[in-house]
Amino acid sequence: MRRINKKVVSHMSAVILSTITIYSVSVWSSPVFAASQQPVQQEIEKKITFNDVPISHWAYSALKKLADAGLIEGYNSQFIGDKPMTRYEMAVLVSRAIDKLDKADAVNQQLILKLSQEFSTEIDNLKIHMDKRMDKIEDKLKTHVEGQIIESAISNTNSEYKLGGSEKYGQVFRVRFIGGTPDDKLFMYSEVESFITAGETNYSLGFPQGTNFTLSQGWFSAKDLWGMDSVRFGRMSGQVIGIGGPMYSDGSCDGIEFNKKIGQTGWKLWTGVVAPANDENHPNQMTTLEAAYALSSNLNTKLGAWWNSASQYNSSDGSMFNALAGAGFERQRGIDSSWDWNLGDGVHLLAEGTYDTLTNPTGGLKTHPVGYAIGLIHWNDSHRPAVFPKVMGLCDFHKAGASGWSIVYGSNDAGCAPYGLENPVGYLGGTMPNPYRVGDNVNVLSARYEYVIREGLSTDVTLARAWVKDKSLRSDLSSSQLNGDTSVVLELTAFFS
Repeated sequence: MRRINKKVVSHMSAVILSTITIYSVSVWSSPVFAASQQPVQQEIEKKITFNDVPISHWAYSALKKLADAGLIEGYNSQFIGDKPMTRYEMAVLVSRAIDKLDKADAVNQQLILKLSQEFSTEIDNLKIHMDKRMDKIEDKLKTHVEGQIIESAISNTNSEYKLGGSEKYGQVFRVRFIGGTPDDKLFMYSEVESFITAGETNYSLGFPQGTNFTLSQGWFSAKDLWGMDSVRFGRMSGQVIGIGGPMYSDGSCDGIEFNKKIGQTGWKLWTGVVAPANDENHPNQMTTLEAAYALSSNLNTKLGAWWNSASQYNSSDGSMFNALAGAGFERQRGIDSSWDWNLGDGVHLLAEGTYDTLTNPTGGLKTHPVGYAIGLIHWNDSHRPAVFPKVMGLCDFHKAGASGWSIVYGSNDAGCAPYGLENPVGYLGGTMPNPYRVGDNVNVLSARYEYVIREGLSTDVTLARAWVKDKSLRSDLSSSQLNGDTSVVLELTAFFS
């Protein structure tokens, strides 16, 4: 008889038994298991065929002898042989005996080794399957670190506000920390980032500005808490309502989010402070309530309402609302509606609009400003949610050769969204000079193409045309300053983990 290395057997049994213990042996459904009578776990059942071992098989008497000797912990020998067992049920009992190999006498040691040879295939299959499950559990216990570096080159056409010198080149550096618990009940996400203009030498706290990182996100979520499906706490991205159309920016939103599905409708309530807060006595407090519903297999919609409690008035340079100094309002509220139509082959038609009401608007602002965006978008990432390109890239960076594209038009009235959240989709933000950099009172048409050169390395090019929507609100600027701007941005992005 071929002998099995005792050390190897002990090591193998430790792995098997640890995984069996974690799952409480609930995957087996025989009377042999007095502690558990539950059905076989579906995931294992798909991969393993369970064949009964005939009652006449010698393994029954061998296992009964080992049980009488106390070498199969937790099981009474009277159950063994009462009904037929599957080979995998026997493999579990044998693995229990293997764990007691050092405590068995010479005769029982030979019996355990003989059984381990008889059921070696089943024991190996269990070990492979359980090892994979344990790997998944261990992955969830770890904190993953991911990074992203974006190198960009920018060119724009407006002669009055022409980007010059090193302003044409920049870098974004992001590091993400992601972790969770094995049962997925808790999840953590944080992101620090730094924006660098080529040759930038402004100093803050004794460090070059490019090395002075900011915490752009830092939150954790808990499932099945307070009667909710999930609750999220902390600093989140600007997507507190909608799909990243008129109301989204890279600015931080510090608050709490509740998610609950009732029937076929998913509900989300968020409340918190939108950056930048005016001051500690007048925080930019915002509350949103949104319902999501699938009208059909390829058409999804969201409808939400929001309230912003802080009074906001324009600065002297018009940078808040892209309007004259002093323009503003006391309070702000609105409704937001977004639509996602899946056209097939990764192509989606996205649309979003917001209709707002301002309390006591001044400086030419409308009582009911609106903002909207519409885009035809093709993405190559099965896990990507239906959001506009500014919120998320178009490709899975793990897939070499993947490509995506978008054509988006966005338009925002002055004051159509809380300061810090205004953004007509496709707008290039800091890549354009004022007055087009401001998200309010701007129209934007953009086209983008993204391509994954190889795993972890992608490139994209964006062409955008922006112009002031209501020039009467910028009568302080010359006609040449209001002629609009066309920008071309070329980016190379590297991901690492």
